[in-house]
Parts: sequence; structure tokens; C-alpha cells
Amino acid sequence: MTTFRPQVAGILIGRFELADHLYRGKWVHVGQSEWDSVLASELDRLVVLLSSQGAHVVIFTFPYVNPPDEQRDGSEYPENLPSRVDSWNRLLLQVAARYPDVTTVINLNRILDPGGSFASIVDGIEVRYPEDGIHISVGGGEWLQPLVLPEIARLGLAGTRQRGS
Repeated sequence: MTTFRPQVAGILIGRFELADHLYRGKWVHVGQSEWDSVLASELDRLVVLLSSQGAHVVIFTFPYVNPPDEQRDGSEYPENLPSRVDSWNRLLLQVAARYPDVTTVINLNRILDPGGSFASIVDGIEVRYPEDGIHISVGGGEWLQPLVLPEIARLGLAGTRQRGS
């Protein structure tokens, strides 16, 4: 951050954070208050770090996922549950609310999953790779650009004006 001094820095994380974690000898996951406190503290540190040189921080909510793999018993892996995504996104919104002057939330969850559940196709575009049900496809990225980049550009230009450049 010190070397490049970006006007905008983005946070798009969530897949790892949705999984179960061994913490202080017990298994925990997002949505449990003790673990949420740990995650929130880490996110707070990240926002402070990313904004430390004047960057505006864009926090992207996490979209729902639908990977084709299942557990041995045929059930869904817990980190793929929509409830975990919802818990994670609530946590992201809470963190952003603590830093209103330096954060903006872009709701990828709502953009990529407009019906409130996983969507592989939006506006006739295959927005996710069907092989994994997680990652945004090339076509999805191209579709997403005009929905996301103008806001990021606006934030970057505002930051440039504030720095007097």
C-alpha cells in the first residue's frame, strides 16, 4: 500500500471463510458469534490496512455457490450452504458500516444471484464456470464489468481529487 498508494482497494473473499475451522480446540463456522468476532476483527484490520495510505476500500459481498461435488454421504459441504454465505455477507456489511467514510459495498451476491439463490445464467449470460459452480466465467466477468467498474472508477477519481492530484 505504501509503494503503490492505490486510490481504491478491493476485498473479495469468502470461500475459505465459509468452511469449518478448528479454533481453540473446537470446530466453528461463520454465523457463530465467537468465530464471527474473530473474522470481524480480521476484517477490521484489513480495512484499516488497505485504507492506511488513503485508498477507498470496496468490499464485495460473496455470491452463492453451487459446486458439483458432494460429501461421501451425498450431502452438501457446509461451506456451500446459502446460510453461510448470508452470514458472511452480513458480517461484511457490519464491518463496512463501522468504516462508512472509507468503505463502499458492492453487492455481488445480489448482482450474480438476482433471484436470491445461486444462478449460473443471468441475463442470458453464463456468469459462472459450470465445472466448479463458484468462479465467475470470462463471459460473466465481461457482463459484470459495466455493472461494477463505473463505481470503482468514480471512487478512484474522488480519491485522486481528495489527494490534490
